[in-house]
Amino acid sequence: MVIWWGYAVVAVVLVTAVRDAIRSGRRGAATKDAAVRDVYEAAAIAGGPTAVVDTAICSLYEKQRLRIEGSRVVLLQPVADDPVERAVIDCFGVEWKRRLNHVRSEAASRRALRDVRRELDERGLLHSAAHARSARTRAALRLVACGLVTAGSVVTLALASPGTSTLPLGVLIAASVLAQVVVILLPAPRSGSPTPAGVAALARARREGLPQRSGLAGEFALGGTAVLAGTALGAALLLPASFANEWSPERHAGAGGGGGCGTATSGCGSSDGGGGGGCGGGCGGGCDRAARTHVTRSGG
Repeated sequence: MVIWWGYAVVAVVLVTAVRDAIRSGRRGAATKDAAVRDVYEAAAIAGGPTAVVDTAICSLYEKQRLRIEGSRVVLLQPVADDPVERAVIDCFGVEWKRRLNHVRSEAASRRALRDVRRELDERGLLHSAAHARSARTRAALRLVACGLVTAGSVVTLALASPGTSTLPLGVLIAASVLAQVVVILLPAPRSGSPTPAGVAALARARREGLPQRSGLAGEFALGGTAVLAGTALGAALLLPASFANEWSPERHAGAGGGGGCGTATSGCGSSDGGGGGGCGGGCGGGCDRAARTHVTRSGG
């Protein structure tokens, strides 16, 4: 009877693992809004948060609001046309020149980037953190279940009386090991990675173009650094990154990138998220830059 329970566990593990893999492969396919809306969504699907920041840098570069000097970026005009551009500009704080890698890594953790991610999560174009975490938990439980079956079968086999048929136990051990291999090999969704619907939406945008702003930012979002070949910006963006291209955790949603001057990088002296609506309350002279950062709605 114990042997048959083991077979039942292995069967459930295999069936549920394959079912989850199929469902993950179809995730977002039924959404009514499976389309890329702007350059930042295209960049997020194609390359993650760093690509979103780089797209905003391309936009500011094309509008001559910053220039590239080797591995450094110089801010010329602290004017932003959308929240992502603003996140990049706020990273300069009271400075006019910073290392490009520092700007990219700091801007990637700002609220504007999380808003892009959250929108794509809700529309089923990126795998949400909750979905990826749930998938990892289920996979771990399946491995534990099969491991217990394998261990129990080996112990039972070792204690079997002479002359007792061990074929069912041998088959069960082989089946449980096979189930573990299947669970390990089946692709598990990674938080922030594109769903099949996201991949299809990006492919359609590359064929048909983006519905909004194009220019250098649109070309970069869809084509990557290849479109910047031979330029100072392209050479800078190709330099090895000293940070991980990962989405900032949602639990930090209140930190930074809010009203424009409440972070350490904006020069206001706070070590975490101020995110207030203005530059008062102890920010001091360091907020002069943020106060001069004008965000217009024309491009957002």
